Amino acid sequence: MKEMSSTEAKTHFGALLDMAQREPVTIHKKGRAVAVMLSMQDFEEHEAMKLKLLQQAIDEGLASGLSTYSIDELITEAEREAAADNSDENA
Repeated sequence: MKEMSSTEAKTHFGALLDMAQREPVTIHKKGRAVAVMLSMQDFEEHEAMKLKLLQQAIDEGLASGLSTYSIDELITEAEREAAADNSDENA
């Protein structure tokens, strides 16, 4: 994986975009990795893999009988919890 400082990334943004089309590029700020730039195709593949793994985990949990909730009930509950967390942070 290529690496670049945040200053270099800012100065040579076009080159950063070109490099990210070939492989992910780690961006460093003050010597610490803070971000990764990757192509849209790599990002879409990454998101699809995350979704597939999440669906597998949900299916395994439901199949094991650990939950009596339907998938829709689990999603609704997760959305409620996320909304409650957001309102606590904004209070």
